[in-house]
Amino acid sequence: MHVKSVFPGPVDPMRWKRQSEPPAGSAGRMTAQTAPADAPSPAAEGSAFRQIVAPYRLTDISPRAFSEMLQKLHEAGAISDAEFQELSLIRLDLDLEGIGPDQSVDLLEVYGARLARLRREQEMFRDRAEPGAADQPSLAATQRRLEWLRRVAVVQSPQVGVGLDRTA
Repeated sequence: MHVKSVFPGPVDPMRWKRQSEPPAGSAGRMTAQTAPADAPSPAAEGSAFRQIVAPYRLTDISPRAFSEMLQKLHEAGAISDAEFQELSLIRLDLDLEGIGPDQSVDLLEVYGARLARLRREQEMFRDRAEPGAADQPSLAATQRRLEWLRRVAVVQSPQVGVGLDRTA
């Protein structure tokens, strides 16, 4: 028995909207439907991006290795200057958290905890009705960085590229 895929072609988990004109001979690709203009989004469809991030694990990486990965991505053109600048701030955040340059860290956990802390602080400011409570740019920046880290983790996961076709 052959079960057809839900999607008629390979699916890139980084992209969600089908392109209007897929290249000849392909079954179509997914592209981002909507994303904030300033939100970093890894160019996961590129083999250079995948090759660069493959040896790194965001759940077990040192700040120095993370900076090295970003530098390689930028030099290869896999991330823009703006993305490089935005993502380099992750290293600064890690330094401010007191994490040493060669200390292994789970970036997803660190940023998840950071986001939770910022949300609690925002609620506290909102409850106290202090000025600036509604405008917390660090919360939005942390959300963007965590989303980028999560997308890279998806690209790194072994399930990426595994189709839904199965022969029984």
